Amino acid sequence: MKKVLAAVLALCMMFAALAGCGITPGTEEDTGEAGSKAADPASIRVTVDLPDGWEEKPNNFANYQAVKETSMFTVTSSRKLSSDNDIVEYVNKDIDTMKQAFGDAEFSGTEKINIDETEGVRFHADFEISGMKQRQIYCYYFKHGLVIMVQGAYMLNEDNAGAASAEIEKLISSVKTEKQ
Repeated sequence: MKKVLAAVLALCMMFAALAGCGITPGTEEDTGEAGSKAADPASIRVTVDLPDGWEEKPNNFANYQAVKETSMFTVTSSRKLSSDNDIVEYVNKDIDTMKQAFGDAEFSGTEKINIDETEGVRFHADFEISGMKQRQIYCYYFKHGLVIMVQGAYMLNEDNAGAASAEIEKLISSVKTEKQ
């Protein structure tokens, strides 16, 4: 039951986050991709260094997904709008959307990171449901004319929370995307 609740909560947040994503071809100076040259989100190949015990899971809504017990790791992509040029602004809008949908969640501040050889922004949100507390970490960046969202989720109130957090961080730092 705990696995099901953790997965449902993570999926709800993923869909809320994707609600702010663009659906038309965009541009991004850093990638040199513009308009019709922007990658099709479905054409993005994701590779990660998968820790022991994690299992890749095919998913119709994500470019990549892996799970281990109650922890989940997902990479999704969508076309960015041509008006989306500032990743910090983009993430702040997405956080506002999530706060409207999940008002009881606790959101961290944002911080800039280097992910997939690109500048991105990360934050986390903590959710409580039925006495269980889940942390979801989000990293966003623009690449291939797309918005890439990397999400890791794990249960905070389990004995292995420290190990799960460390594994999610390793997964995030190992993400690589390329157009197929």
